[in-house]
Amino acid sequence: MKSFIDSWRGPVILAVAIFGLGTLLIMQYLDHASKQMETQNEMIDLINFNQQILDDKNKLYQLNIRQGVQIRQMDGFIGQLYRRLQLYEPLPDLPGDKERKDRTRSEA
Repeated sequence: MKSFIDSWRGPVILAVAIFGLGTLLIMQYLDHASKQMETQNEMIDLINFNQQILDDKNKLYQLNIRQGVQIRQMDGFIGQLYRRLQLYEPLPDLPGDKERKDRTRSEA
Protein backbone atom coordinates (compact mmCIF):
# COMPACT_ATOMS: atom_id res chain seq x y z
CA MET A 1 0.00 0.00 0.00
CA LYS A 2 2.85 2.34 0.86
CA SER A 3 4.45 1.77 -2.52
CA PHE A 4 1.07 2.49 -4.19
CA ILE A 5 0.80 5.83 -2.35
CA ASP A 6 4.43 6.67 -3.13
CA SER A 7 3.94 5.88 -6.80
CA TRP A 8 0.85 8.13 -7.10
CA ARG A 9 2.05 10.96 -4.83
CA GLY A 10 3.86 12.87 -7.59
CA PRO A 11 1.02 12.76 -10.14
CA VAL A 12 -1.57 13.64 -7.49
CA ILE A 13 0.45 16.65 -6.33
CA LEU A 14 0.95 17.69 -9.93
CA ALA A 15 -2.80 17.34 -10.63
CA VAL A 16 -3.67 19.39 -7.54
CA ALA A 17 -1.16 22.07 -8.57
CA ILE A 18 -2.55 22.22 -12.12
CA PHE A 19 -6.12 22.30 -10.79
CA GLY A 20 -5.15 25.06 -8.34
CA LEU A 21 -3.46 27.15 -11.03
CA GLY A 22 -6.42 26.63 -13.35
CA THR A 23 -8.78 27.70 -10.62
CA LEU A 24 -6.61 30.74 -9.89
CA LEU A 25 -6.67 31.76 -13.55
CA ILE A 26 -10.45 31.32 -13.68
CA MET A 27 -10.85 33.44 -10.52
CA GLN A 28 -8.64 36.18 -11.98
CA TYR A 29 -10.63 36.14 -15.22
CA LEU A 30 -13.91 36.34 -13.31
CA ASP A 31 -12.56 39.23 -11.23
CA HIS A 32 -11.46 41.05 -14.39
CA ALA A 33 -14.80 40.35 -16.08
CA SER A 34 -16.63 41.58 -12.98
CA LYS A 35 -14.67 44.85 -13.02
CA GLN A 36 -15.39 45.33 -16.71
CA MET A 37 -19.07 44.63 -16.09
CA GLU A 38 -19.13 47.23 -13.30
CA THR A 39 -17.48 49.77 -15.61
CA GLN A 40 -19.99 49.01 -18.36
CA ASN A 41 -22.88 49.33 -15.90
CA GLU A 42 -21.55 52.71 -14.78
CA MET A 43 -21.27 53.83 -18.41
CA ILE A 44 -24.83 52.67 -19.11
CA ASP A 45 -26.03 54.58 -16.04
CA LEU A 46 -24.20 57.70 -17.22
CA ILE A 47 -25.68 57.40 -20.71
CA ASN A 48 -29.17 56.97 -19.25
CA PHE A 49 -28.64 59.92 -16.92
CA ASN A 50 -27.39 62.04 -19.81
CA GLN A 51 -30.43 61.09 -21.90
CA GLN A 52 -32.72 61.96 -19.00
CA ILE A 53 -31.02 65.37 -18.68
CA LEU A 54 -31.45 65.98 -22.41
CA ASP A 55 -35.14 64.99 -22.21
CA ASP A 56 -35.66 67.30 -19.23
CA LYS A 57 -33.86 70.11 -21.06
CA ASN A 58 -36.14 69.64 -24.07
CA LYS A 59 -39.24 69.64 -21.85
CA LEU A 60 -38.07 72.84 -20.12
CA TYR A 61 -37.38 74.44 -23.50
CA GLN A 62 -40.90 73.58 -24.72
CA LEU A 63 -42.36 74.88 -21.45
CA ASN A 64 -40.33 78.09 -21.85
CA ILE A 65 -41.73 78.58 -25.35
CA ARG A 66 -45.31 78.02 -24.15
CA GLN A 67 -44.85 80.38 -21.23
CA GLY A 68 -43.32 83.01 -23.52
CA VAL A 69 -46.39 82.82 -25.75
CA GLN A 70 -48.67 83.07 -22.71
CA ILE A 71 -46.72 86.07 -21.39
CA ARG A 72 -47.00 87.87 -24.75
CA GLN A 73 -50.73 87.14 -24.84
CA MET A 74 -51.18 88.43 -21.30
CA ASP A 75 -49.07 91.51 -22.09
CA GLY A 76 -51.27 92.25 -25.12
CA PHE A 77 -54.42 91.75 -23.08
CA ILE A 78 -53.18 94.03 -20.30
CA GLY A 79 -52.18 96.62 -22.92
CA GLN A 80 -55.70 96.51 -24.40
CA LEU A 81 -57.26 96.94 -20.97
CA TYR A 82 -54.92 99.85 -20.21
CA ARG A 83 -55.82 101.58 -23.50
CA ARG A 84 -59.54 101.13 -22.77
CA LEU A 85 -58.99 102.60 -19.33
CA GLN A 86 -57.21 105.57 -20.94
CA LEU A 87 -60.51 106.42 -22.61
CA TYR A 88 -62.02 107.11 -19.18
CA GLU A 89 -59.00 108.19 -17.11
CA PRO A 90 -56.10 110.51 -17.91
CA LEU A 91 -53.28 107.95 -17.84
CA PRO A 92 -49.81 108.27 -19.40
CA ASP A 93 -49.08 106.35 -22.57
CA LEU A 94 -47.26 103.05 -22.39
CA PRO A 95 -43.63 103.04 -23.58
CA GLY A 96 -44.56 101.19 -26.79
CA ASP A 97 -47.48 103.51 -27.56
CA LYS A 98 -45.21 106.31 -28.86
CA GLU A 99 -43.85 104.03 -31.60
CA ARG A 100 -47.38 102.95 -32.42
CA LYS A 101 -48.57 106.56 -32.82
CA ASP A 102 -45.56 107.35 -35.03
CA ARG A 103 -46.35 104.38 -37.25
CA THR A 104 -50.04 105.29 -37.59
CA ARG A 105 -49.15 108.89 -38.48
CA SER A 106 -46.65 107.80 -41.15
CA GLU A 107 -49.19 105.40 -42.65
CA ALA A 108 -51.85 108.12 -42.88
